Amino acid sequence: MSNQHRRRAAKNQRRHIRKAKIVTGGRKIPGVPFMGELMTCIMCGKVEQSDPAIRSDWRIVEADGVRHYVCVDHFPPDTGTVEQFTAAYVAVLTKIAEGEVQL
Repeated sequence: MSNQHRRRAAKNQRRHIRKAKIVTGGRKIPGVPFMGELMTCIMCGKVEQSDPAIRSDWRIVEADGVRHYVCVDHFPPDTGTVEQFTAAYVAVLTKIAEGEVQL
């Protein structure tokens, strides 16, 4: 395989983001997020109980092995723009870095 073909293959591989969808049929699976745990938004303190049978659109940002939940008021939907996601991640990561996480 030529260098050009290898570079093209590597570029195509970088373009594809792998997503995993876990189908539980509503069963709780320990250790997997959104399986019935109490979620508290690090940005506003909103509290909601997750349910594996209901899509909540909350997000998890994991930093240093700690899961930080973010509600839909502070994160765009999957159809959001790059700019919306960038702004959301900057705000959330700044909050985590400042250590101002509400519990």
